[in-house]
Amino acid sequence: EEEKEVRERDRERDRDRDRDRNRDRERDRERRRRDDSEEEKDDEPQIDPADEEAAMIRMLGFNSFDSSKEKDHSDAAVEGIKKQTKRKYRQYMNRRGGFNRPLDATF
Repeated sequence: EEEKEVRERDRERDRDRDRDRNRDRERDRERRRRDDSEEEKDDEPQIDPADEEAAMIRMLGFNSFDSSKEKDHSDAAVEGIKKQTKRKYRQYMNRRGGFNRPLDATF
């Protein structure tokens, strides 16, 4: 019977602790939401879309924003592609002809 009382007391303590944690978490979330919304109101100046687009065009140097969907890309340069190549290893030790000679041109 004493074990039942102890278990019940522990359950009640756990429930109280969980309730307090949930309440604290909810308060923190509300504070963060409030702080975030206040920061957005204060920091972000009101810019009309036309000026924003003009500023972006000046900054990036684009004449217009256009999609490249369904256009010919056959003559496009592939400079920006980072392709993994298989490594080629060269033997430095135990080579025929000794150490003091140029490496084989394998690249």
